[in-house]
Amino acid sequence: MKSTKKTSIFLVMFLLVVFVAGCTQTSEDTAEQINKNAGTTETQTPQIWTLFDKEYTFDSRTYIPFELDSTYKLTITLNIPSGKKLEYLGIIPESELEQWKNDDTASEYLYLKKNVESGTYTTTLNKGNYVFVIGTPTPESTILNEDTVVVKHGDYEAIPIYLTNILYAQNVKLKIDIREDLDINIYLMDEKEYNIWKQGGTPKIYFAEKKATSGYYTLRNYLPADTYYLILDNEYSLLTDKTIDYRIEAEIAKPFTGHIKIIAEEQN
Repeated sequence: MKSTKKTSIFLVMFLLVVFVAGCTQTSEDTAEQINKNAGTTETQTPQIWTLFDKEYTFDSRTYIPFELDSTYKLTITLNIPSGKKLEYLGIIPESELEQWKNDDTASEYLYLKKNVESGTYTTTLNKGNYVFVIGTPTPESTILNEDTVVVKHGDYEAIPIYLTNILYAQNVKLKIDIREDLDINIYLMDEKEYNIWKQGGTPKIYFAEKKATSGYYTLRNYLPADTYYLILDNEYSLLTDKTIDYRIEAEIAKPFTGHIKIIAEEQN
């Protein structure tokens, strides 16, 4: 009976020791786990969203305001016809928008890519308000008219220049070769003013060169879309017809359609 009691007491004491040891170990494990958890940072998936995704006719300057609430990498994908270019793609602060509307050459650009073709372009911006800006199509060298004419004495030749389906023309130049090694009067005017001139009125003239000889002439640095007439005037000549080889060329900006997509990816 005494032996049974001693065994029971020993068993109780053993269980008590094990229990205390177990509690101590559990407390240490818990503390260690808390410390591990405290040092663990959750990995968040970067936010990706589409700022702009559109088929667009590039026929003027355009702008797209946007806001970023964090630091983002922007990926700009441009798809336009082969051989075509845009004057630029850019990003300006929102505060620069009015300045850009008045004069895009005087604006402060945070990102600027000139003479852009189809491709992918990237930049990174911090939190803030911005404007994505797009220039007009880049002008292309074009021969507007080229031929040989015989201008009768006491008469003139009116050569039409059709610039109705363009945005603008710049650096409009004329080359003439007068085979008789003589001279001729040259005028440039739009269709409305040409009709006034034909009726004997006083037109507004874009370019005038009297008694011009063979050579190159800059007719106009810039012309808006319209129909124009180059006048080779030989009315002052009483006897001599004049054979003239001519070529009119310019840098022409024409509208075209393309696709632009802008993806914003948050940077951790």
